[in-house]
Amino acid sequence: MEENKVFKKLKDKKGFTLVELIVVLVILAILAALLVPALTGYIDRANEEKVIAEARMALMAAQTQGSIEYAKAPAGAEIKLGTAEKDTDTDGVITYTELNKLCDITLSDTNLTTLTYKDGKVDTMKYVASGYTATYDTTNGLVAAKTTKAGG
Repeated sequence: MEENKVFKKLKDKKGFTLVELIVVLVILAILAALLVPALTGYIDRANEEKVIAEARMALMAAQTQGSIEYAKAPAGAEIKLGTAEKDTDTDGVITYTELNKLCDITLSDTNLTTLTYKDGKVDTMKYVASGYTATYDTTNGLVAAKTTKAGG
């Protein structure tokens, strides 16, 4: 009789068994495994869009400064990106300091690696950030691609 009371008490206890808990954890793990790749895809696309937006800002700043320098420079002078740190306002040479005055992001030789002009207009530009490279040329426009690392 006393044995029946013990079993009845065990039977009346509310709660989950170990098997039920393991099944729930397995289901959650499967859902997480399906969700994580989808989220990383969204993150990658957001990073790519961010780089394109930053490259657009850099392109507009470069075009604005290029137009200013083209107006100041003597006829036929070549407009180019200079590497001087200080803003000397040399006709025909655009510095990062001048570009940063026009841009919401900080440009340097590490992210704005190429910038060439033709007839006072931006001809080619290469902007690198967050693992993406955005390139601009007059025929293709602005295009971003994921940077591939050598050996990886």
